[in-house]
Amino acid sequence: MIVYLTGTDIGSYMYCQASFYLSRVMGYKPKVSRDLFSGYQKHSELFDEAEKVKPPFTFEEGLPQAFSGRIEPFSMREVSIKSDKHRFVGRIDEVYVKKNLVRIIDDKKADKAYPSSKMQVYAYALAFQDMYGPYPIEVAIRNSNTSKEVWSDKFNSAKKRDVINLLSEMWDVVNGKKKPTPTDNARKCERCGLNYICEFYKARISPRPSV
Repeated sequence: MIVYLTGTDIGSYMYCQASFYLSRVMGYKPKVSRDLFSGYQKHSELFDEAEKVKPPFTFEEGLPQAFSGRIEPFSMREVSIKSDKHRFVGRIDEVYVKKNLVRIIDDKKADKAYPSSKMQVYAYALAFQDMYGPYPIEVAIRNSNTSKEVWSDKFNSAKKRDVINLLSEMWDVVNGKKKPTPTDNARKCERCGLNYICEFYKARISPRPSV
C-alpha cells in the first residue's frame, strides 16, 4: 500500500502513467539503467562534498534566523520534507536560505528543465510550506555535471494549484478511480525499465495481422 507519493513518482507518472502504475501500484521492479545508476552516484558525491562544509546547526534552527537576516545565508543538502495534507514526501537536493527568500534546488543531469522536473520541485515547495509555513520560495534546476542552473521560477499560487491537481490525479490512479494512460511516445516505451511486463508495450511491438 502506498502511504506517500515521492518526487520520483512524479517523474515516473509524467513519463508514462502506465509505468507509474506498474511500479508503484502493482509492485513490479524496473530494470535499473546505467544512466540511473550514475545519477545515484553523482548525488552521493555531491552529498559527501556538502557534508564537509555543513553548518554547525540544524536546518530547523537556521531557517528562521537566516530568513530574518540574523545570521548569514546558508545552504544545506538532502533536506527531508513531508506533507501529510497532500501525502507527499521527498528529499531536496539543496535548500539555500537568505534574507526574505528560500531557494529549493534540484540536481538533474540534463541541460534543460523538463516539465516533470519542474513539477517535482513545485511539489517540494508545496511540502516545504506545509512543514515550515508560507515562506516565499524560488525553485531551480541545476545541471549536476556542470553545477550551472538551467531554470528557475517563483513558486506562486498558480504553481501550487497545478501541483496539487497533479498529486490528486496520481492518487486517483493509485486508488483505482482513474485508469492510467500510457505514453504515445514509442521511444519512451523502448527505454522504459518496465516494458518487459507492460501490456501496452507488448501490443505496440506485436506484428499486426495481415488483412
